[in-house]
Amino acid sequence: WPGGAPPTSNVAHRFAPESTGNQKIHSYLSNFRDPSAKLKLQRQSGFSKNHYSMPRPIGWTKKDPELGKLKIEARFFGLKLTFHRQAGRFEPWESFEPVEEDWDTLNELAENKFRRGKVQEKQMRIIKARGEKL
Repeated sequence: WPGGAPPTSNVAHRFAPESTGNQKIHSYLSNFRDPSAKLKLQRQSGFSKNHYSMPRPIGWTKKDPELGKLKIEARFFGLKLTFHRQAGRFEPWESFEPVEEDWDTLNELAENKFRRGKVQEKQMRIIKARGEKL
């Protein structure tokens, strides 16, 4: 090259290890002397491994002789479990009291999701207690 070495690409420094987001967070967290402040920042930033997501409803469909095909959902809000059903796509969701068949279906689906880590242990205890306060 005339005048010395070839021009350097600016791409290499963009992918350098020190420019990754996790390393920046890690180096920022290592500056804390107080462990509780470090833990608080980790929780706020979603960096913690002990983070639980908001529980998702467990849903299925069933046929009812009077209402036809129904969408059923079991929803958790804190420690409260409620059942909702929808008769048609554009119909509103309504709460209802589940029958034994609904509890059995919910227990089966929740066991499957629990094995895959999608349902928490406290939710499984509520389902096995049939929604009663523990």
